[in-house]
Amino acid sequence: MNIRSLSAVCSLALVAAVSTAHADAPVVTVSPDPVIVQPGATFATVFFNAVHAPLADTNALKVWHGADLSSELADVGNPFHNGTCTNVLAETVFASCTINTADDADVAFKLPITGPGTYNVRIQLRHGGQGIETENGEVSVALEEVVIVEHPAPPAVANAHINAIYKNAIKAKQRGCVISYIAENHAQLSYYGDKGGPYDTDLIKADVSDALTTLCK
Repeated sequence: MNIRSLSAVCSLALVAAVSTAHADAPVVTVSPDPVIVQPGATFATVFFNAVHAPLADTNALKVWHGADLSSELADVGNPFHNGTCTNVLAETVFASCTINTADDADVAFKLPITGPGTYNVRIQLRHGGQGIETENGEVSVALEEVVIVEHPAPPAVANAHINAIYKNAIKAKQRGCVISYIAENHAQLSYYGDKGGPYDTDLIKADVSDALTTLCK
């Protein structure tokens, strides 16, 4: 079996929240739930929840990132115009937007990343007449090893079958002949299944028996 690391986990850890708002200002909450990214990914999908009564009254949604939060990622006017996500999703930086109720929405945006590390984000949702809600948070990207088990290739299956059933009853030349036959079927025809497996082990074993009575006597 070969074991290798094939994926990564991006975990979102909210470490700070700053509000400059009236009591009825919009509320923004960054999700603390982990998200999974593939190796070599150039962005992580960050989720947040937006609440305001009603959302349609908000007139600006802004997102910044970078060590000093100076890089603007998005600036959407009237983000939930008419109670829809139309204006949000018009910005390619947003991955998804779902209106749950007239006062509540879940939004996701694509945060540029360069690899494992901690990334600063700021999300600001405002309603001019009722104050501003700003959420500052950190996005932590950490690699996590995942165990992947590869299926033994057909020649290895054939060799193991010979060891288990025939042991020393066949000559080394016969063994080599059989394994070469199985390998040729596998390499040229993918006869036992697509490369990488899983493979038809019953067919491999049957071909070992046939080869020993025909081609490899």
